[in-house]
Amino acid sequence: MSSSGRIKILVIIGIVVFLGSCKKDKVYNVPLIIQPYIDEFIAEAATRGLPLDIDNLVVVFEEELKVDGVEAAGLCQRGGRNGTPTIKIDTTSVNWQTNLSSREQLVFHELGHCVLERSHIEERLSNGNYRSTMRPTGEQIYGPEYSSFKRSYYFDELFDIETPEQSWSIDVPQYNDISPAAKTLAFEEPFNDANGGWSTGQSNSTSRKIEGGFYKIKILQAGGYYVDNTLAIQADKDFEIEYNLTLDESGFSGILWGGEERPGFLPSFKLMYIGNEVVSIGSIVHGTESSYEAAQNNSPLSNQLVVRKIGVNLYCYLNQSLIDNIMINESFGDKIGIAFGGAAGTEIMVDNIKLLYLN
Repeated sequence: MSSSGRIKILVIIGIVVFLGSCKKDKVYNVPLIIQPYIDEFIAEAATRGLPLDIDNLVVVFEEELKVDGVEAAGLCQRGGRNGTPTIKIDTTSVNWQTNLSSREQLVFHELGHCVLERSHIEERLSNGNYRSTMRPTGEQIYGPEYSSFKRSYYFDELFDIETPEQSWSIDVPQYNDISPAAKTLAFEEPFNDANGGWSTGQSNSTSRKIEGGFYKIKILQAGGYYVDNTLAIQADKDFEIEYNLTLDESGFSGILWGGEERPGFLPSFKLMYIGNEVVSIGSIVHGTESSYEAAQNNSPLSNQLVVRKIGVNLYCYLNQSLIDNIMINESFGDKIGIAFGGAAGTEIMVDNIKLLYLN
C-alpha cells in the first residue's frame, strides 16, 4: 500500500489528434527504460501471429498529465496519415510507481491505442474483472504474483478482441453459493472488551481503543499502519474471514491474514482493503495484485469485507458482491490483522471480525 495510506486511481486516456494528411518522416524516440516494454509488446504480438514493426513512435515523460481536467497516468496522441504517434507517461502516477505489473499494463494500454489503434472497452468479465487491458480507467488488473495467471488472457485479448473468457473468470462462486449452514464459526471478535489481544493506547501516529463494541482507530500522523493478532488459522482448511468496518472518505482500512514471520522481514500478510471507493487486493511482500472501483457504504454505515479460501483459490467480496479472485499455492502464518491509514484526523471503526471454516 502507498506510504500515504491513500488509494488514488488515475485515469488512462487515449485520444486522437488529427494533424493533417501531409506526409511526414518517421521518428523513433523511446527512453531506454521503455524499450524493453516495446520489445515485449512486439514479441507477444509475434507469438500470436501478428508481426509488428514499430519504427514510428515517440515516448516522453511528463508530470501532472490531464485530459479535460482529469488526471491521466498515460496519454496517446496519434498523428494523421504517416504522422508520428506520441505516448506521454506520468512517472509520478500510481500506475507507474506501484509495481512492474502496473507499469507494464500502463505502457501496453497506451501501445494499444497508438500502435494497434484500439479504443476503450468498458465491459466486464463474469467475475467482475475488466474484460480488457483497454479499460477506460487505470485500476490494476493483474499482479506480479497471486493474479499473474490472468496475464496471458489480457495479452491474448489485447491482440485479438474476440478472445473468449477463461475458466478463472467464469467458474467463480458468488457469496451466497455457500450457505451459513455450511460454515463453522471458529472465532469471533465483537470488540466488547479490551482483552482480545488487540493493541490499544496512543502513539505519535495513531490512537486505538475498544469502546462500545468497536475497535476505534484515529490517525494522528498521515500514513499507513497495521495491527495484528495471533488467532491460529488452520491454513490447510478452507475458510472464510469476515471483517466489518466503518470509515470516513479520507481513510482506508482492510483485513490482513497470514503473517508468517521471517527473520529480517515484515510478516508476509495478504490483504484486502477499501478506500476512496476502490477495493485493492494484494500482499505486503508482493504489493498490489488488483484494484477495482466498487460501490461501498459511506460513513456511518458499515462495510463487510470477506476473504474466502477454497483450495488454492481466494475469493474476495465487498458487501457480498464478488470483487476479485486470486490464487495462492503456498503456506502462510496464523495471524489476522487490521490495515488502516489515511490523512491526519481520519477515523476508522471496526465492529466485528469472524473466522469460519467451510464444511
